[in-house]
Amino acid sequence: MIFKARMQTNWLRLLSVAVAVMFFAIHAHGQASLPPVDPEIANALITTRVEPMYPLIAKAAGVGGAVILQFTVTAAGDVGDIEVQVGPVMLQQAAIDAVKRWKYRPYLVNGKPTAFKTIAMLEFDPTPPPPVDTNDPHAFDEPKTNDPNTAGQAVPAFLQESEEEKLEGENSRNLTQCQVLWESHDPARDIPASVEACRKLVEFLDQNPDFRGPVDRIAAHDNYGLALLDFAHQPKEALAQFEAEVVLLPRKFAPLDQEYIVGIWHRGRAYAELRENALAEQDLSTAENSSVLGEKENPSAAQGYKGLRKQIIASHVQLLEQEGKHIEAQRLRATQKP
Repeated sequence: MIFKARMQTNWLRLLSVAVAVMFFAIHAHGQASLPPVDPEIANALITTRVEPMYPLIAKAAGVGGAVILQFTVTAAGDVGDIEVQVGPVMLQQAAIDAVKRWKYRPYLVNGKPTAFKTIAMLEFDPTPPPPVDTNDPHAFDEPKTNDPNTAGQAVPAFLQESEEEKLEGENSRNLTQCQVLWESHDPARDIPASVEACRKLVEFLDQNPDFRGPVDRIAAHDNYGLALLDFAHQPKEALAQFEAEVVLLPRKFAPLDQEYIVGIWHRGRAYAELRENALAEQDLSTAENSSVLGEKENPSAAQGYKGLRKQIIASHVQLLEQEGKHIEAQRLRATQKP
C-alpha cells in the first residue's frame, strides 16, 4: 500500500479534483457549523499519520484505487465523525481504521484551538512491491537512525521507540512477511517463515484486541487460515482460523458484506478439504447466494460481488466433482458463461 500526497497519473489527478470539489461543496453549502479546512493545510497539521493496512483479500482480487473520507478534527487534534465520500467498498474500512488514529496539531482561529472539518484521500495500489529477500535475516529490520556516524551508539531517549511504536513495528513486519506468500512473482519466498509470520500476526492481534480493532483481527485470521490451507496444507488448523474469523465477523460486517461472504466461503473450502462435504456444501451455497443478494443491494459494488461469486462457484464446482456429481458441476459451471 502506498499513500501519496501528490498523485501523478491523470486518473489520480481527477480524484484530486474530486477532493477539491467536495471540500468547496462543504464550504459553499454550509453542511456543518465547523469551519472547512483545505486538505493541503490540514495535512501540514498532522503529527501522527497511520497508514492503512491493505486488506489481502482486496489485493488478491486486484481491487485498488482511492478512498476519500470526510471527517472532523477536534480542538485537541482527534479525528471523529468519519464519512466515506467515495471509494471501493472492500477498502473503505481499512481507510477509516487508519484515519481515526491520526493526530493533528491545533488549528488556530484568532489564536484559539478550533475544531474543523476536512477531507483526505488514501490510495491503495494493488501493484506488488519489489520482491523481498526472505533469506536475508535483516530484511525486515528497521534502522533507529539514518546517520551512519551513530551506528552502534546508544539511541537518545527522544529517538527511542515508544511501546506503541514497537508494537506497531512488530505488527507491520509480520504483516509484510505474511504477504510474501501472496507475491507469486517472488521465487525466493520462504513459505514456512511466512506462514509463521501469519501466525504471529494473529497471536499479536488476539493478545492486543484494542490495538487495531476487529477488522484487522478478522483479516489476520483469514490470512493465516489461507496460509495453512493453501501453503502448509493443514486444513484442520485452517478451519480453526476460519471459525474464529466467522465469530468475529458480526462485530463489523453484515451477512451481505463481501468480507462476511469471504469468511463463509473460506470456511467452506476448509470443510471441503476435510471431506466434510455436507458442511462445505452449506457454506459454499450460502456464500454464493449471499453474493447474489449483496450485488442487488449494493449495485455500485457489482463488479466486486461478481468477481467474488466467480471464485466461490469455482470452489463449489470442485466440491461437486470431488463428490462425483459431474452433471451438477457442469450445470453450475455453465452459469459462469457469458
